[in-house]
Amino acid sequence: MALEIKLFSKIRELLQRKEVEEDIILEHKLVDLFCQVRKWEEKNPIKLSTSFDERVFENIKNLEIDNPNWKERILPYFLENRPMQYGITVALASVLAVVMISRSGTSVPQSLSDSAGVIIDNTSYLDKPSSVEYADSYHKRVFLEQMKQDPKGIETLSKLEAYYLSTGKQSVANEIRNFIEEARR
Repeated sequence: MALEIKLFSKIRELLQRKEVEEDIILEHKLVDLFCQVRKWEEKNPIKLSTSFDERVFENIKNLEIDNPNWKERILPYFLENRPMQYGITVALASVLAVVMISRSGTSVPQSLSDSAGVIIDNTSYLDKPSSVEYADSYHKRVFLEQMKQDPKGIETLSKLEAYYLSTGKQSVANEIRNFIEEARR
């Protein structure tokens, strides 16, 4: 206890000097003071009881180590690991770039001709321009017979013709007009 008071008083004395001396002198005095403290500690070592090692060993044996679950182990790893975050960011950015480039490469041109798909045998799809010429003559006859029997179907076709005229698809509107005229005969 007396040594601690001497230590604090010497440190206070060194730091509260009114005279400004060179830093080297102050450093040497501090080194000397700590050397004296170390010598005192060597002369007066801490005395532990004889059963201290046994008690520490028993306490260590009784300790239970808690194993964190995978979320508690992996989540901090991802949150604190900067290289991992940078790697994931670069990977996501490159995937996004590939998707954007592939989408821009496969964009549909604005000036496509009118087309309609045809399902063949319920398994494959054939994309052909919409035209009556590709229609089967049997299916054409059946369709015209149904239109002759149902006047609302003809009205629907005329509305569809008006729609295609308003959208600027003249060829489709002409084909619908031909259907309407054949159905009225």
